[in-house]
Amino acid sequence: MRETPLNCGLRNETENSKLEIEGGKIEITTRYSLPNQQSKINNQQSKINNQQSKGFIELLVRDNGCGIPADKLDRIFDPFFTTKEVGKGTGLGLSISYGIIKDHGGEIAVAETGPDGTTMRVRLPVEREREKRKTI
Repeated sequence: MRETPLNCGLRNETENSKLEIEGGKIEITTRYSLPNQQSKINNQQSKINNQQSKGFIELLVRDNGCGIPADKLDRIFDPFFTTKEVGKGTGLGLSISYGIIKDHGGEIAVAETGPDGTTMRVRLPVEREREKRKTI
């Protein structure tokens, strides 16, 4: 079975959490939210256009690692950025996840982080307006 880009993005997200916490725990929660529900993370309004969707699927991926340092939060989606030791990671996992999720009309963000772990939120539209394409 061929892995879809979205599967790859979500797998990268969980793999990244798993690598950070040896013997730790990853919890994935899903929920549906209506298009008119406002959604904020870290006091930032969601950038998904609510008018083009019939609702959203949200995935919360929580680990019980050491959290993401505040001075690193702005760079976690940058290609090749890693906090791991040399040879332990490429710094591409979250960057690839970000691109794939964005290509599907969604968004990914840090919902919460601290010494008890990090929660990432992935928000995907259930259905979005299809782009009109020219056939050549």
